Amino acid sequence: MSENVSPLPIIPCPSCGANILEAGFHNTCRENVRVREDNFTYTKSGRLYLDHIEKGDETEYESDLDAYCGSCDKLLPWPTCEIRRLDGLTLKEATTKAAELVESGDISGGNA
Repeated sequence: MSENVSPLPIIPCPSCGANILEAGFHNTCRENVRVREDNFTYTKSGRLYLDHIEKGDETEYESDLDAYCGSCDKLLPWPTCEIRRLDGLTLKEATTKAAELVESGDISGGNA
């Protein structure tokens, strides 16, 4: 849903040089779902049966901090949460923040 009015800020992957804002980036997440099972018994034709009803699930969600380049799958020097801080900024603000992010990461080594 991009308007393509202005170029995206640049955050180059230290490994392949792709702009991760164009190539994308990914991380992994863990989800645990807790469901209450109300167990009950009943008899039918002289047999005992056990059954349960599941009620209300609670999902625990935990994102890993490690971010990986969408182009080469190499570990990036910035945690996912730092990259996501660009969300909702104006393009001018995002460009400034992206430059700060690049300066704060070790992008000179070539291999993340």
